[in-house]
Order: sequence, then C-alpha cells, then structure tokens
Amino acid sequence: MNKHILTSIICLLTSIAAEAKSKNHPCHTKSGLTTCDHIQLESFKGSGHIIFNHTQINGFCSIKGVLKSQESQLNQLIAFGHIELTASTIHQNAIITGHLNLKNSDTKALLKIYGNQATLTNSNTQSIEMSNSHSSPTLYLNEQTTVHGDINFTDTAGTVVLSKQASILGKIINGNQTQAL
Repeated sequence: MNKHILTSIICLLTSIAAEAKSKNHPCHTKSGLTTCDHIQLESFKGSGHIIFNHTQINGFCSIKGVLKSQESQLNQLIAFGHIELTASTIHQNAIITGHLNLKNSDTKALLKIYGNQATLTNSNTQSIEMSNSHSSPTLYLNEQTTVHGDINFTDTAGTVVLSKQASILGKIINGNQTQAL
C-alpha cells in the first residue's frame, strides 16, 4: 500500500478516535444524503453524500464519499472521495484522497492531494503536495488562482496546467508547467 495513503488512513482513524462522536449532530440525514445547513459544529464525521451549506466546522472534519461545500468554513479536513468546495475555506491542513475541485475557495495551510487530478479555480492556497504512484498527476490552476508556496509532486512527476491569470509564487518540484489553452 502506498505510504502516503497509509499515512492518511492512520491520521483519519486516529482523528476519528480522538474526536467526539458527531452522530447527534443537527444535520439532516436521509437515504445516504446528509445536509448541514447554516449550522456550526465542533467536529464532523460522515460518509455517503454530504452537503455543507453555510456550515462551520470548528474542529476536525472527516468525510468518506462525496462532499459538496458551499460558503462553509472547515478547520481541518481529511476526505476520501470526490470533494467539491465552492466559496469555502479550510483553515488548517487538508488531506484529500480522490478528486478535488475548488472554486472561489481558500486553503490556509498545506493541501495534500492523493489522486490523479485536481482543479482549483479562482482559489488561493499556501502550498500543495500531490501524489499518485500509478500515473502522472495533473493539477489545473484556472482563472485567478494563486499558490503562495511550492507545488510538490512526491511520487511521480506531475504537470501543472496554468491559465494566463493564475500564478505560482513558489516553485514546482518534480513536475513541469504548461499553459492552459
């Protein structure tokens, strides 16, 4: 098993054990869909299809499945699956295993992505570490996205596809940059 994925799993299990159970959260769950709308939670653990709308998670958030977050504040995130954040902020480190799509969002610390593709559109992040041991990962930086630090492809060399308005203030490690068409 890939050491990065194993590390993510260990972090997830450790954090789940350490965090208070969130089974009694005020979100609504029906048929595998959990919706948290205009609420504030100390922590959150969920699986299936999760929707955050104007939601604030003050502590640790772990997701397995699909997350769609709209105008929400997440303190720390570990997620497995398909993650889409729109007008949302992650304040501490985020570890995403799967597909990531950020739109008009910010990550204030290291963003670790274990997957073959991620897209950031009109978003800001401090630094990115991207890993995929099976194929060359691709990171799309669209519109006015800014990466304030380095982009590091850790397992295999990757590609950053950069739009004309996007910028990288650090350097690309173990990868190359191409211009978006």
